[in-house]
Amino acid sequence: MSALSSTSKSRFISLDIEKKTEELREENIALEAPITIYLNDEKIVTLFASPASLEELTIGYLLDQGILRNIDEIRKTVISGNEVKVETISSVSDRVRDAETFKVVTSACGSTEDFYRVLDQVETISVASNYSVSVEDLVSTVRDLNLRSNKSHLLAIHVSALYQNGSPVAYSEDVGRHNSIDKVIGFAAKSGLNFSDTILVTTGRQPADAVLKAARVGIPISVSIRDSIHSGVFAAWRARITLIGGARGPKMNIYTHPWRITYPFKSAKMKSISH
Repeated sequence: MSALSSTSKSRFISLDIEKKTEELREENIALEAPITIYLNDEKIVTLFASPASLEELTIGYLLDQGILRNIDEIRKTVISGNEVKVETISSVSDRVRDAETFKVVTSACGSTEDFYRVLDQVETISVASNYSVSVEDLVSTVRDLNLRSNKSHLLAIHVSALYQNGSPVAYSEDVGRHNSIDKVIGFAAKSGLNFSDTILVTTGRQPADAVLKAARVGIPISVSIRDSIHSGVFAAWRARITLIGGARGPKMNIYTHPWRITYPFKSAKMKSISH
């Protein structure tokens, strides 16, 4: 865990237009910083992220970009300020080239080139897990995430969590929705978690690059409280991930591979969706 703070004090004028009041206040606001990751002395990427849990951020990023295949490939990790240096047991330079890693990725989420790059990778990624869960379990996981993230929402921070057998096994927060996924994957990898029977639940949108983060480590079900977008649906269908969006209370939208979700009133025509 990094010793750097994820929040900073800020003064602001709070207006209430209906009550016609103004108030000078000071509160914590979310902090982001450039976090640079080096792998075997080579600069890999600079992520604009909350400056906490930097080791987990780095591990998750390297795993869900396909640069590392498992955490055992790491010889050591050194954190110095906003820099994280990772040394691997053997060279992975070929995977770095294959990942075509961009040197700067913002929490706002990349460029047109990034978009087409991740879509090109969909054909090579497929989640083999046949894991399935009840819709009641999904509702329970979303409720749990909302309870954990109430304070974070006020600070404009995204949260992600992994659930296994109905229980949370990893949790993370970050100003960037992609970074929160990196961190939760990093936490889980450090604990030796098997991703094949887990559910990822997040507060952020799930475009293609976010979906592929889950796919590369073998997470079979990805859920967001936000509605899905086309690139994410396309990636999830091809990568064999069950993608769920708009998960709020008892309502949710299952966009891909609905066979993993069970509920008693499921009709035969809803057992598959074509895209």
